Amino acid sequence: LAAVSCVSGSETCVAVGTGGTINSTDGGLTWVAAAPSSQADEFSGVSCASATNCVGVNGDVYTTNTAGGTWTQRTLPLGVLSVYSMSCPTANVCVAILTTSNAVDEFASSSDGGSTWSFEAMPAPFTSLDKVTCPSASTCIASGATSAGGYVARSTDSGTTWTAVATPDNGAAQDSLGAVSCPTSSVCYAAGAGNAPFVVSTDAGASWSSAGAPPEEWGALGCASADVCYIAGGSIASTYIEGTPDGGAHWSQVPSAEEAFDGLTCPSATTCFAYGQANMNNEVIYRITNNG
Repeated sequence: LAAVSCVSGSETCVAVGTGGTINSTDGGLTWVAAAPSSQADEFSGVSCASATNCVGVNGDVYTTNTAGGTWTQRTLPLGVLSVYSMSCPTANVCVAILTTSNAVDEFASSSDGGSTWSFEAMPAPFTSLDKVTCPSASTCIASGATSAGGYVARSTDSGTTWTAVATPDNGAAQDSLGAVSCPTSSVCYAAGAGNAPFVVSTDAGASWSSAGAPPEEWGALGCASADVCYIAGGSIASTYIEGTPDGGAHWSQVPSAEEAFDGLTCPSATTCFAYGQANMNNEVIYRITNNG
């Protein structure tokens, strides 16, 4: 599985991957096939603003008003090569990361649910973009590689304009941040590989402070609350899920089988999903409850 999106305040979740679309109406306890058609194959991202309305990306952009039962492809402007990360905080507002035909990453924003888009260049010192998440209808946070260490990109106008915000211990020797998770409209965490720190913001990304260092190389990051976060990653031969109950001060391993985890999604303060590929190439979702 490539991505899971759960509607805030709802039991509805939608997951996409190589086998099409599956959804759940009981908070992820059970899943059923929604769209096994080829148009949903290889979706790399999905974001659902309501129990029925979702936007999916697989290089192109698709929308659905049936929780993934059917998808409609949206026409992208000339010069857009692919769209690969997206966050839709409302049914109308969506923010995405795309690559142009010149192999340059840019931001895209939509105010009509993904039907039309406007574009904005990434701010210096970013050299590429990775993930975007919008904790509110106006505020969005993005991660990516930079030429000067740890930064996040921040927008306060629904993705129309962006600024670079430095994180602690910023410098050329520090690795870039690659994952961001915002469990509330004001609290966000970011993590990276190598010597990048685990950092936290309590003012919707305007400023950041150190929250320690995760015990493993990050592969995915998901935070369920202002204190509870999980990291996951690895290959089928070597994999892990680890959680912190206190904002990064302490970490412990969450029992799991040998899976290759691609992502983490936390729809509530008590529930998270780790998803990816199991042995024998089967897709898998782990439901994490009770702080691991």
